[in-house]
Amino acid sequence: MKAGTNGKRMIVFSLKTATQLLANFILTLALTGSAYADSASWQGVVLAVLEGDTILVSRDGKKERIQLYGIDCPERGQDFGQVAKNYAEQRLAGRTIDVEPAGTSRRDRNVALVFLDEELFNLELVRVGLAWVRMQSCTMPDCKGWREVQKGAKRRRAGVWSDLNPVPPWEYKRSTASKKGVYSGNILTHVFHATSCEEFDCNNCIAVFHGRDAAIKAGYTPCDLCKP
Repeated sequence: MKAGTNGKRMIVFSLKTATQLLANFILTLALTGSAYADSASWQGVVLAVLEGDTILVSRDGKKERIQLYGIDCPERGQDFGQVAKNYAEQRLAGRTIDVEPAGTSRRDRNVALVFLDEELFNLELVRVGLAWVRMQSCTMPDCKGWREVQKGAKRRRAGVWSDLNPVPPWEYKRSTASKKGVYSGNILTHVFHATSCEEFDCNNCIAVFHGRDAAIKAGYTPCDLCKP
């Protein structure tokens, strides 16, 4: 009986030990992840606001151009484009911000989450109706919540949503490019596309040509789908 009891105690002890070791391991992973995130983040001073969603920041004496992750503000010349820029200037110019890198854009621009006084400024622009959540690039789990914030701004008719049919910046850029005869070229396949093409904004379509002849002279071939 005693031997059996001791055996049970040993089993219970082993389970408790294993559970504690597993908990310690998970905690270590969490702390390591946090440390990595902290080391990747940095502080800087905003030198200039180039557009509502693009800023110039001083980091250790060097200038870095930062594009705000997951959002798209109205373009220059577009309704609320200047309003978004002015708002960002009033909030950020000369201020110290926390920057959490989130990769690079298709055009090799640094993309980041920007925090002002511990508040996420990317989301603030969405909340006040001066930015759209960019569905294609906003892929973090939190982006679902961002879309709910955007719906709230729309219900309040804030900013761009005061217009019954606001034009998203990416559509505005396409229409402007179409008027100028702009084509995009895929740098891997060397195929070029018209603005009406579904492939116009493909991940590798970062070559820009002003006119069909310019694309052909550069060695690019017309897309079989849109036949530019």
